[in-house]
Order: sequence, then C-alpha cells, then structure tokens
Amino acid sequence: DDQRRINRVVSRINRALVRTTSRPDVEARVCEIFAESEPYLFAWIGDVDESSGRIVPRASAGAEEGYLDAVTITADDRDTGQGPAGVAVRERRVAIAQRIGEDKDFSPWREAALERGFSSVAAAPLEYDGELYSILAVYADRTDAFDGTERDLIVDVADDVAHATAAVETRAALRRERDRFERLFEHTTDPIAYC
Repeated sequence: DDQRRINRVVSRINRALVRTTSRPDVEARVCEIFAESEPYLFAWIGDVDESSGRIVPRASAGAEEGYLDAVTITADDRDTGQGPAGVAVRERRVAIAQRIGEDKDFSPWREAALERGFSSVAAAPLEYDGELYSILAVYADRTDAFDGTERDLIVDVADDVAHATAAVETRAALRRERDRFERLFEHTTDPIAYC
C-alpha cells in the first residue's frame, strides 16, 4: 500500500540523515534512497549559481543517463526557469509537473525527460530558518505520481534534509572555529589571563 511505501522512504531517509556527517553525504544518500524507491526513477539536488541563474546539480542518483548534462535549468524568468525546479526556488514551495508529456511549462526538457522514462516530477526548496540551501527534484515513472500523499512526502523530506544540512553546516563551522582557536593558542607565548 502507498502509505507503507511512503513511510519506508521517509524512515530510510531519516535514518540516513542521522548517520551522515557532511553535506555531500546527506545529499548523495537522499538522492540514492529516492532512486531506489518505487515509483521514483531519479533524484537530484542542486544550487542556484547567482551569476548565471542556473541551477547546478550537486548530487544525483538513478536513471539519469546524462539528463542533467543535456538540459539547462534556471531559477529566473526564462523558459528554462518555468519548470518545477525554477518555480520551487523562486516561490519557495513545492512545484510539480504531473504530466511531463503535456505540461507546457516543461517543454524545454520534455524530450530528454521522456526519453529516460520520466513521466512526472516534483521539486522542493531545501530551506531552513529562511536560508535556501538547495533544491530537491524527484522524477517518477508514472503520470500523476505526486498526489497529496506524495506531495506531503516531498515536503517532509525537504524539511528534514534542510534541517540536517543546517545542522551539518553548523557543526562544520564550529569545528573550524575550534581548530582556529587551537592553532592560535598553540603558537602564542604570551600568558593568558582568565577573568
């Protein structure tokens, strides 16, 4: 049943998020879990390149077969920014193309997507505490794959991934700061007074 399948995906992703220690690990593992789960074929996570407006992939898994190399996806008002990923970035919400073969906003990528068996796609911003970390896009092998329950799955996972990304980045920043202070104090010969 769909609810059990969705619960398994969420559970696998949450277990992976707890165990990962770096942002690349978080992103790679989330993409892998989606790509291994029915009805999904492919997932990727990308960042917006501010200078070009392009959404640049950071991690991906599944039946990609050169898809991300064959397409240009942007977060601006061009045709290449009107698909789910561009809308998700600009409007900071889940955006869905339920029928890639018929969706007029998906025309820049339609041929490449259909060649790879992608029939629908959902994209969600990975945003935590007002900061947009990246975008998650998940492709399915059937039309209308992202109904209310599947949409909720994408929202929940996006929230969890954004939270995990923020936590990993905070831990990394704290480690860098600790290391900086340790190096500073290792090389000082002046006495230090504590008040």
